[in-house]
Formats: sequence, C-alpha cells, structure tokens
Amino acid sequence: MSIFEAICIFLAGIAAGTINTVVGSGTLVTFPTLLAFGYPPVVATMSNAVGLVPATSPAPGATGGSCAGSGTDSAGNCPGRCSAR
Repeated sequence: MSIFEAICIFLAGIAAGTINTVVGSGTLVTFPTLLAFGYPPVVATMSNAVGLVPATSPAPGATGGSCAGSGTDSAGNCPGRCSAR
C-alpha cells in the first residue's frame, strides 16, 4: 500500500464517518474507494462491516436509560433497547 493509497482511504473513512453521523450511508464512499484501489469486493464489504461495529455499538446506551414518554413492553423494556431494565 502506497502512502497516496493510505491517505485516500483514510480521507474516505473520515468522510464516511461524517456522513454516517448525519444520515448514514457512509459505505457509499468507502466501498467504491476500496474497489478503486483494487481490493476484492468481499474484502471491501467485510472491512466496511467491521468498521461499522465500533460506530454503532454505543447506540443502545445512547438513550440514557430513559423511557419517559415512550412506554415499555410487557417485560418492562424500552422499545428499541437491547438490555432489560
């Protein structure tokens, strides 16, 4: 991997992260970038999937544990939350 390639992929990652923060779909930037530099489609897909894990793992805790105004299900869980209360 050349320095130019590394910088381009890094900048594509920064752009994708910014896009994912606002509207999602940052993969539309990173996937074509990886393909353009000759990475196989499976490698590009898996690297995008692995990159999304740290970005989305804090999401269940982002509600702050509050169910105010949203109600709970029969088990007492907030809708859309991963953990039980």
